[in-house]
Amino acid sequence: GAILSWDHIAPFGRDQFVRVAYPGYLFPFGHRCALIKITERKIQQANQPVAYLRQRKFLIVSQPLRSYGGRDLPFRQVEIQPLVTPDIDDPLKESDLNPGKQLLFWPAVNEERFAFTLVCTDHEGRRVRLQTPLLFVAEQLPSEEVGEETIKTTWTSWTGQPLHAIQGHGQQVAFAESDVSGETSFETQKLYFSGTPGPAGSSTATPMLTEAEVVLPAMRHLAPQAPAVKVSYTVDYLKYGFGGSNATAQLFLQLKDPGSLTFSSGTDRCGGFLQPDLPIRGLSRKLGTVGELTKVNAGQFIPAAFLDGALPKLFGLFKLTDLLENAGLAEAPRLISEQLDVISGLLSDLAALEQAVALALDRLAKIAKPADKGGDPTENLRTQAKEAATRLQAVQVLLKAHVVSVLKEIENLLLDTNPSEAVVTTATQSHFEAIHQALEQLQALLQTPSLPTALRAELERLVRALQPVLNSTALGTTLASLTAFVSGLLAEGGGFRARYQWQPQLKNVSLPASDRPLLEVDPHGLTLSLEARAAGEAGVSVDVLAELRDFNLHLFPDAPLVRLQFRRLAFRSASGRKSEVDVVFGGIEFVGVLSFVQTLQELIPFDAFSDPPYLDVSSEGVTAGFDLALPATAIGVFALQNISLGADARVPFLGNEALSFGFNFCTREKPFCLTVMALGGGGFVAMRLTPRGLVLLEMALEAGACLAITLGVASGSVSAMVGIYLRLEQQAGSLTGYFRIRGEVDVLSLISASITLELALTYDFNSGKMVGRASIEIEVEVFLLSFSVTVTCEKRLAGANGDPTFADVMNLENGTSLAWTQYCGAFAAA
Repeated sequence: GAILSWDHIAPFGRDQFVRVAYPGYLFPFGHRCALIKITERKIQQANQPVAYLRQRKFLIVSQPLRSYGGRDLPFRQVEIQPLVTPDIDDPLKESDLNPGKQLLFWPAVNEERFAFTLVCTDHEGRRVRLQTPLLFVAEQLPSEEVGEETIKTTWTSWTGQPLHAIQGHGQQVAFAESDVSGETSFETQKLYFSGTPGPAGSSTATPMLTEAEVVLPAMRHLAPQAPAVKVSYTVDYLKYGFGGSNATAQLFLQLKDPGSLTFSSGTDRCGGFLQPDLPIRGLSRKLGTVGELTKVNAGQFIPAAFLDGALPKLFGLFKLTDLLENAGLAEAPRLISEQLDVISGLLSDLAALEQAVALALDRLAKIAKPADKGGDPTENLRTQAKEAATRLQAVQVLLKAHVVSVLKEIENLLLDTNPSEAVVTTATQSHFEAIHQALEQLQALLQTPSLPTALRAELERLVRALQPVLNSTALGTTLASLTAFVSGLLAEGGGFRARYQWQPQLKNVSLPASDRPLLEVDPHGLTLSLEARAAGEAGVSVDVLAELRDFNLHLFPDAPLVRLQFRRLAFRSASGRKSEVDVVFGGIEFVGVLSFVQTLQELIPFDAFSDPPYLDVSSEGVTAGFDLALPATAIGVFALQNISLGADARVPFLGNEALSFGFNFCTREKPFCLTVMALGGGGFVAMRLTPRGLVLLEMALEAGACLAITLGVASGSVSAMVGIYLRLEQQAGSLTGYFRIRGEVDVLSLISASITLELALTYDFNSGKMVGRASIEIEVEVFLLSFSVTVTCEKRLAGANGDPTFADVMNLENGTSLAWTQYCGAFAAA
């Protein structure tokens, strides 16, 4: 009822008088209340029957429920409990702001501030319970003595302390209106409120949220190590809501300190060649998390600003943002969170499955399309695509008929005021059973390798979500939940979902100061998709996919050598299964000075895993190439043997290593052999190149003569070889010339001896030093005994660049003695 009027005194009981000391309100939420003072005559002790006048004070809340319409508060209604507090400590002792006036104080019980219970209703109708002390403000405030700023400062000085924030205890709070349940709701750890006191005599205040500490759902499930972040409402949301200039972006919260959705545990969780780390600076109802506010709010998507510092270099050469065209918000990454009940999730998944099957059939039709020219190396892929499309069409027929029918039946059931479970079962059970049959057919198709990884990923996600609620064991429970759903009740257990979908528009990329593209891409060839689902005891499952389709890589585009053609490059990682890498190589085309190798392309079936060629795929990258042995050639006294030719392309997914191409004529382990009568020799050439320049060049050539003689009981041979070895490695390199002579003799296989003498001279390009090395090795074997001796020496030739002087070696200062100074001076230039 009404609070007694100001300074009104009335009998409350025998020897009791009640007085409304000060009407007022509780700041910042503005619930009207009054400070009540009861004066009573009581005998405290039986052995001293003397009655004294005693006072006790408490608060009575006369307005327990308040409604709010502003955008700066996550709650539409706040109900306060209890309506009557216990006896509070004397405010005269508590308050040092207004001694003797009791106009502004913290209600306390036993010297501890009394915590009121606030039952709050958020923007989705969810009830949230908070407990916090509240500040009592007398009705006549603000006044000249106690102004509005004093009230705010008194509240802020307390709530600003870390231990005194209003605890949210992880409750879900919707901070704005939502189109889909859960899209504006966050797990809330702490809330910070302020308020605006009303004019004197109004007995109210208008609250506002200044800051909140929340855990973003996507960060919680996609990156579990993510901490809570501090957020506040954006200026445009407070001014326009989700309309006006904010209608496109629909931003409503901004982070106090920019965060990041980071996958630091390695690329095996995040797409292999595309690490989808995202900066987070704001939250949008339409886009989820966003990395840049100004341009997004203007309806623009600027990749360099949106993804600044978040993504590593693609193929070790360039930033992913170099590929992205500036566009509208339709091209921005979308990270959407949903909190769905069982039936809402089921209906959403059924609609998504029907759409995913249709998209898969379109993709398979493109793969199965005949090539424009003959000799296409992916004929096997087209055959597999045709077979998969035939089986998938059968699944589509079942889904198209029964998904539409069951959705129509549910729509009709929603019009029934109180449908029974028997009615619901009769209307929908046969359709659900047919859909489950389609899921089993689809599951069998997904076990085959005929589907590209990207298609299989999306279909598997939906099959994995639908089968547990539509199989024969769970169908009864699902029908019961559906009965509750059409009756207006929400079934528990739907769980949380976070989806991240990104299909940006791409452009070709060139190296600086180059007009020709290093990377040629399909403008719509990139797909990045993440999905996290959390439901009850099943825990959290995460499925990540990255795919880049129809692109070409050019090695040295200004001086063409090699073009690598890719039909698709996909990487997938999902909870409870090993990572998948799906690479379809379109071919290697040799151009420029390597065009003579082009004829080998006809020997390379690029969609097979035979040798030649070879295709090695791992989570770090893909290596494709071939090794080809050539037949020996002999013309008269000329013979060339042990000939081989090889080439490979290494395409790293992430990191600082750049894509590279290697070419070799024979190898160090298996050099070619060239003989002309008694003279012979051999060698090899190998190089590795990247668009940045030369990585490694090795070349060795060797020539010499060999003579052998047999005299019955004894045999012997002598050989002399001279050679040169060149090694260039980026800015470093060395050139070595060597001479080797070897002689050996054997007597009746009982006694043998050999001697090897080798001389080498090496010049190091980087240090400018020349070093000579010599070694002699003697081996002797007598019957079962053998021994060997090796002696080596090394000499740095005089005048070698950078050698320390005698004075540098001794490290003694001049002036130790006159004789010593003269001695050091004689060698100072040496």
